[in-house]
Amino acid sequence: MGARVGAKGLADSKTRADVALAFKREVSCMLHRRQLLTCFINPLPVTRYHVAMNLLKKVLQRGLLDTVQTIFNRVVPASVCRWSCGVIYELDAEFISRKSASKTDTDSEFKWRLLRVETSEAVEHLREVTHNSAPLAYSSNDVGYAVIAPKSNETVGGFWAAVDAFMEADLGFELRFANDQAWIYCAHISKAHRGKGAYRKLLAYAVADLTAQDRQALFAMVEPWNLASTRIHSQLSKRIVGRVKVVRLLSRVWLQTSGQLSTNKSWFNSQGDGPATITWTQDQAKSS
Repeated sequence: MGARVGAKGLADSKTRADVALAFKREVSCMLHRRQLLTCFINPLPVTRYHVAMNLLKKVLQRGLLDTVQTIFNRVVPASVCRWSCGVIYELDAEFISRKSASKTDTDSEFKWRLLRVETSEAVEHLREVTHNSAPLAYSSNDVGYAVIAPKSNETVGGFWAAVDAFMEADLGFELRFANDQAWIYCAHISKAHRGKGAYRKLLAYAVADLTAQDRQALFAMVEPWNLASTRIHSQLSKRIVGRVKVVRLLSRVWLQTSGQLSTNKSWFNSQGDGPATITWTQDQAKSS
């Protein structure tokens, strides 16, 4: 009887050992399959993975076409090719002023210092901050507006207002304005200060300054794939005045306008024929 019990116990012990060994092998296989699956799903090293995720996040925020155009402009020299498509908004000056006045800055961090740049040093610095490459020969009368961070006293953004004409040298056309019109361009806020209302505040400040100079009709052109800019300007505008499409390959330019915009030529040589001229009037814009 004892011998039989001993044999049974030994058999049970061997069974448990076999089961443990089989379980160990199964766990090992599962871990191996998991490693293979992980390598398949995430084949990139961690650093490259994060870079890829950050790039994807930027693409989703800015829009695919905006990202493509940015990369294109960095890779292809400006002398070879440039292209753009713009939606021109007429800004609602009264609404912008009213909206700004209704909001108070309770946090001292966001009490921006707003100013119109006057000195040549301040003008040059703002051109750098806003990446303004407009030829000085055509933009000497343009007005620059800057937003200053309260704690660091740093210029964190700004934009420009063209009051006579605006030359888009890279694309081969010129915008001309009536005496009561102004053109907002090269708007830029540094990444660390976006989403805090700096642009809206500065725009309200500029609106007050420009309307005091009898510039009642304010316009801005936004590329439709720039999602953030499209969103804010559509909220602050009265209407869409028109659209501009332009492609320049070397010196040959194709230009198309729509809406209340008109141009004196649509297919031309920017070097031999000179830039095209785009015009509109405030009365025409109101009728759209």
